[in-house]
Amino acid sequence: MRHGLQLAFITILIGCGLAARAQDIQYDPPATATNTLTLITGPIDSTAIQIGSDIASLLNNKLRIFPVVGRGAIQNVADLLSFQQADLVITRTDTLDYLDRKGFADKRQLAYIAKLYNEEMMVIAPNSVHSLKDLEGKHLGIDLPGEGTFVTAQTVFNQYDIHSTFDYAARLIA
Repeated sequence: MRHGLQLAFITILIGCGLAARAQDIQYDPPATATNTLTLITGPIDSTAIQIGSDIASLLNNKLRIFPVVGRGAIQNVADLLSFQQADLVITRTDTLDYLDRKGFADKRQLAYIAKLYNEEMMVIAPNSVHSLKDLEGKHLGIDLPGEGTFVTAQTVFNQYDIHSTFDYAARLIA
């Protein structure tokens, strides 16, 4: 029993000595990076926010990237054009065309850097619908104005000259 107490006491002393030694070690954080960029991503539940985080991790040795949660495709581009702190944005390419077509932004003000991933547009309809043209004149539920899928739906239906009424997600839930 006494031998066990001595062993425990020695273990505690060694542990305290190592803890004291660990406190002596200084950690100097790296100097503030001069090559920093702010990247506006998508909303918190989007693919774009994960992509932004991955880009920040990947380029960490060369650039310091600060991913920022965005508020949707259209607002993200508006933020890029109006805030000095915003350097990059992850958005859909059709958002730039949409903003240019509506006169909100001249897409020549922006530089397209890289394609990151493909987006999908899913149309869910009853069996009686066999093509997009069958949606002519129908009420369709789409995402909120300002979101990327809103812009994509507008673009696709305009390109195919399909005239439908859009009901937005918030109105459908309420």
